[in-house]
Amino acid sequence: MRLVEIDGKALLRRHGIAVPDGLLFAPGEDVPAQASGWPGFVLKAQILEGGRGKSGLVRACRTAADLRAARRLILANLEDADTPLLLEEAVPIARAIFVAVRVDGGTQRPDILIAPQVSGNVEENAKLARIPVDTSDAVTPEMIHAAIAKLFPADLAAQLSRYAARLPDIVRQEKLDLLEINPLALTAEGRLIACNVTIVRNDSADSRSDPPEFPISRALSERALARRPA
Repeated sequence: MRLVEIDGKALLRRHGIAVPDGLLFAPGEDVPAQASGWPGFVLKAQILEGGRGKSGLVRACRTAADLRAARRLILANLEDADTPLLLEEAVPIARAIFVAVRVDGGTQRPDILIAPQVSGNVEENAKLARIPVDTSDAVTPEMIHAAIAKLFPADLAAQLSRYAARLPDIVRQEKLDLLEINPLALTAEGRLIACNVTIVRNDSADSRSDPPEFPISRALSERALARRPA
């Protein structure tokens, strides 16, 4: 099952991975009080498909006054007006990085992928580092650092190595086939924040899950199945 972004970020948050502050933004609702002090806003349709930016389903707003127009524009591009919307605090990005853990369907072996910049097709990036993970051994920052040391400044390579070393364990614990952070934002203060995430859970994990978990993703998946022709 693919998770919508708000559910995916809830999963990361419980593992201590920093994500932007965010909340559901209902149609007709005013800007919630907890968001009033944010320096900027990003409004995102919560759908299971990718390519939201190209489809006009992600809108950045400088002020709260811009949100109403942004919401209208997003809803105009959706087939379902009841699609949930995620309102997030805008994160000032000093550098955008690609980080992912993907599980090979045949070997069931995870690979860590890290690229020093975000592009339309990261797989074609000549500077993409691919680090195979042996599931019988713990992943250490030293293993990752050896593969990315030439791609980043020394301090950032060390920080990224520690960050990425945590991800395979999350993939294992949560029974994930894919954990992709694109972009992983480096802020001017040196923080790493997962601004956009794509998470796919293994189908076998579903039966072991508590049914109330990931309610938005489950509801959208069931709705999509109901619409398929018999």
